[in-house]
Amino acid sequence: MVIPPTADFRLYSPPEGAVCVYRAQVEYGLMLPPQPEFMEILNSFQIVSAQLSPNVVACAYSFLKLLQAQGIPWTLTLFRTLFS
Repeated sequence: MVIPPTADFRLYSPPEGAVCVYRAQVEYGLMLPPQPEFMEILNSFQIVSAQLSPNVVACAYSFLKLLQAQGIPWTLTLFRTLFS
């Protein structure tokens, strides 16, 4: 279910059971629920998706797609090395 923004909702305190994402993030590739690899990225940096610009989401998902296309297994170490 999509809950449109209102004056009562705050970015970092959405209603219980909800998560805040930007429409542009979804348009740039963010999947809901997020892929486990994407959640691992968020957890490793201790951030939430709302703190990322849509371009960051596009880069992360593009990286995941490139790895899959080449048959290279995903690792957080590989991601952090490439984007450090």
